[in-house]
Amino acid sequence: MELIQNSYEKYTVLPQAEQQKEVALEVIVPDTQADVYSVLTSFAVCQVKQKTLRQDCVLVEGTVELEAFCQEEEEDHWQTIRGSIPFTMEVEATGCREDSIAQLRVEVLRCDAQIRNPRKLQLQAQVAAYVQVYQKEALLVTETATGSEEEDVQILCDTVELDFIRMVTEKKLVAADELQIGSVGRLLHYHVDWKQEEQRVLAGKVMLRGSACVQTVFFLEGQLRQQEYQIPFSQVVECEGLEPGD
Repeated sequence: MELIQNSYEKYTVLPQAEQQKEVALEVIVPDTQADVYSVLTSFAVCQVKQKTLRQDCVLVEGTVELEAFCQEEEEDHWQTIRGSIPFTMEVEATGCREDSIAQLRVEVLRCDAQIRNPRKLQLQAQVAAYVQVYQKEALLVTETATGSEEEDVQILCDTVELDFIRMVTEKKLVAADELQIGSVGRLLHYHVDWKQEEQRVLAGKVMLRGSACVQTVFFLEGQLRQQEYQIPFSQVVECEGLEPGD
């Protein structure tokens, strides 16, 4: 009698891990710019340079790009002061290994700018990193048995349907378009949210369709104004072994 066994790849979803970090930087107003006397608003965005998977943790490296919109001594005169802060975060993720797959999201929770003197600003931000790890494993399943039916010998066959994640695929996407802003004023800040509107599973691939929602902040006539733009996108992600209905 022979047992028939097959090996499948599965992905175990580990609990989501997160970590927060405070970063700060003193910025000197360039000599080519006038003194500053008040801060109207400040913004910050994160740029991830590298993520490294290690045993039970994910190392995240990047920079926090900060900017403060400040008023000069003369009325109706404004300028932007910028600063860049490198950061490193080690997010604990029990069960993570170097061959795992990790989805990473880093965002700014809070940012602030304070004037120390007309030539110096203190920029601060609170950053949060969220990590979802998928651990790849081999699953060995005994599906059936073969052999001749002899006296007092029965062949038992058992069918098992398993529900697990078969594949996790990571792919970068770029959406670009020319946005007509008209005379809405001076662009201070923008933020992009990706929205998935349709998903179709075909043989060996997934088709995604959605839009990149660009949220902008302008300064016009002494006031902050917001405006939103939509950039449509469509993308095909190759997934070996994928079948309709998965």
